[in-house]
Amino acid sequence: EVHHGDTEAVVSTQSTGNTTKPWFAFLSFPTAHEPFDAAPEYQGQYKGSKPPTVNYPSFNHTNDKGKHWYVRSRPPIDHHASKYNELGWRRRLQSLQTIDRGFLRILNAIDHKTTSIIFTSDNGFYFGEWGMILDKRQPYENTIRVPMFASGPLFNTHKGASIDTVVLNIDIAPTVLQIAQSTQKRSVNVSYSL
Repeated sequence: EVHHGDTEAVVSTQSTGNTTKPWFAFLSFPTAHEPFDAAPEYQGQYKGSKPPTVNYPSFNHTNDKGKHWYVRSRPPIDHHASKYNELGWRRRLQSLQTIDRGFLRILNAIDHKTTSIIFTSDNGFYFGEWGMILDKRQPYENTIRVPMFASGPLFNTHKGASIDTVVLNIDIAPTVLQIAQSTQKRSVNVSYSL
């Protein structure tokens, strides 16, 4: 069985106890993208919250001759842009609550002894660093380093372990193939598996 983008399908499949055949789900949550529409119960949370980036040395740092032309061309963040940045930060936090709820429902529904799960993001986001607001197009730490959560019987980790090994999103497909291979008779070259 294959599910794409449907938390409810994954939760209902697992809660019925129909786990005898292999299944795969690829879920992406558009909630984390503009316009950052949060579920109604999360709207209004984080009032007055400001992105921690306002305290970074890179915040509103523009026109640096050593930086990429796009960064050098950014105008300084003015009062209106700063308010827009803060609104984007709060709305993103609100919308991420919806993702957390969906992910937690899946974690609570699956059988952790037989199910592997990988959770990550495709990129980080700027909230004023280098003068960029709600942007992701430059290869600085804020956008290239994203967390990854992996759990399942084939991952040799202890509960709650944190590993600092560098992995890339291109390592996910070979890992999924290796997990699928563990239930199949045929062999697949998975030299870059997590």
